[in-house]
Amino acid sequence: YAAFLQESATIMQEPRLQECAAALTAAGDTWREFAAMAARICKKRGRAEDSYPAMVACINRCGAMEEKVFTELRQWSRQQP
Repeated sequence: YAAFLQESATIMQEPRLQECAAALTAAGDTWREFAAMAARICKKRGRAEDSYPAMVACINRCGAMEEKVFTELRQWSRQQP
């Protein structure tokens, strides 16, 4: 979806969509961080900083980042003619 937003931002010349694309890409990076941590824990190869509370914090960050993006998109879409 971030790639779609990036293309849309270019076509529509809309910087707010570009900002949303960048923020969604960052959220995706955080999801990858969560998945890697979960895999390490499941395979019993966890690092010192890997823990279930750290996974909770990571997934909460993902949710907050995505919520912010979709709130921004909703506000942007309501301002369009």
